[in-house]
Amino acid sequence: MTENGRRSHRRASAIGAVPAVEKGAANGVATLDTAGKVAAAQASAAIVEKTAAYTIALTDAGKLIALTADTALTVTVPANSAAAFPIGTEIELAQLGAGAVTVAAADGVTVHSLDSSVKLAGQYAAACLKKIAADTWLLGGALE
Repeated sequence: MTENGRRSHRRASAIGAVPAVEKGAANGVATLDTAGKVAAAQASAAIVEKTAAYTIALTDAGKLIALTADTALTVTVPANSAAAFPIGTEIELAQLGAGAVTVAAADGVTVHSLDSSVKLAGQYAAACLKKIAADTWLLGGALE
């Protein structure tokens, strides 16, 4: 409402609305579906399935890595010099197979966790890696 009691009508561009051509673009502006939800293709928790030992890559940022092996495997956190994830990057891990999942740090990398635990607790356990410094990550979740 304005001072004189009349409703003020502003154009979307006047209040900082995002132009349609910028939605869903690499600038980080999401497109909403008809239910007002972020489109699945733009959701931060896209799922990537892995069935063997794996070193996380820049393309895994903001995703869930579903580990579906029936044998033990290791997920390695690379050095910043090999994959310069921005500080604050999060990567989720889920052990969906019967094979034990262990998180390992590449040379020069530190992975901090409660009680220094780096093994997911079992099938259907989940954990999250968060980069907190150049070669330092925090691992939290269902660990043993």
